[in-house]
Amino acid sequence: MARKGHFVVYLADQTQLVIPVKYLENNIIRELLKIAEDEFGLPCNGPITLPCDAVFMEYAISLQVAVYHLHISTIKSKITNNHR
Repeated sequence: MARKGHFVVYLADQTQLVIPVKYLENNIIRELLKIAEDEFGLPCNGPITLPCDAVFMEYAISLQVAVYHLHISTIKSKITNNHR
């Protein structure tokens, strides 16, 4: 069971991941969910299986984290520039 604000998925290589719900903003994650629905259907009493392996998912999550940090840096820069 996932903690609040997270969901569990399995990957094609049987890896289990607990992913923050906020990652649903990521286009790659959303597309993987659509592909999973097309390939496997929607599970009634079980986890979602994404059609990728752990290496690909690690890369997709690292992109999400990098975009988040870039966004935060941009906001901080704008705040700093506005206070000058």
